[in-house]
Amino acid sequence: MPRNRREDSTIQDPSSESELRGIAGVPFYFNPDIMRFVVGPVDQARIIAPEELDSVFDIVRKTHDLDGKIDPKSEELLYLVPIATPLQLESFRRRLSSLSQNPQESWEVVLKVEKTMESVYKAVDPTAEIPRRKSKPGKRDWMQFAAGFDQSGEFRVQTFGNCACMGFESVVHTTLASYEHDRKTDLSLPLRYWVHNVDRKAEMISLYAGAGALAYLVKNRPQPSSVAAS
Repeated sequence: MPRNRREDSTIQDPSSESELRGIAGVPFYFNPDIMRFVVGPVDQARIIAPEELDSVFDIVRKTHDLDGKIDPKSEELLYLVPIATPLQLESFRRRLSSLSQNPQESWEVVLKVEKTMESVYKAVDPTAEIPRRKSKPGKRDWMQFAAGFDQSGEFRVQTFGNCACMGFESVVHTTLASYEHDRKTDLSLPLRYWVHNVDRKAEMISLYAGAGALAYLVKNRPQPSSVAAS
């Protein structure tokens, strides 16, 4: 299981404009319909039960031995990179930004993600006594399941626990000029995410399931032509 505190990112080669040099990883999703992690490219994807999240981390650790490089323009939305850090690419950010313009559909996606996290949590810890939600879906209640995203394409998921969440950690800079860019306005910047205040296995697994489910739902959502062309 990864640590709550992430190691510092390796500074990227500032001459690279098409690759994240030095970083290998695997595409990462969670299919809420079958309640399974989907890890790897479509033609090589492995289907893994939530309780076996550690085996997902093992797959990621092995990417240290790969020569593959993550293309920031990839159509994959979310990767796991060593040390099991979720990495959000431009395609994911732009799709979330577009989705944020549609309040009704955004609410439906958020509700699906929150329900997925709750189902995963209960599957991992059947004895957990989870109180009835007091806030509306999408609203932050520090002890409850919550998900959300904004126009910058940045997301946050929270599970049942004492402020147990996954949120933005750092920007991955792919060019020297990108160090001067604001992550909130430059959606081309890949973002790293990390977990905070996690001390139970069910919290960890449900957070990764929440992030993966959000990516899965957005990836399989029909895209407006303007987003597909960007």
